[in-house]
Amino acid sequence: MENNKEKLEISIITPERIVYHDFADYISIPGSEGVLGVFPRHTPLFTRIVQGEVSIKNDKEYRHLSVAGGFVEVEK
Repeated sequence: MENNKEKLEISIITPERIVYHDFADYISIPGSEGVLGVFPRHTPLFTRIVQGEVSIKNDKEYRHLSVAGGFVEVEK
């Protein structure tokens, strides 16, 4: 089993379903003040996201998802 202690647990949720749930090394999110990059151990925050592309890096692989807006919460 892979050690996920130094990974982010990512959940992307719409009112209809869970679109994405996995562990990752990094995520970039289109925020209202610009692109927000989050690594493990990031300071907790809650902010609005805007229409754009979410990029999720896991090992050497990237996954890109389009979002129409919403909110992001970063916990410890």
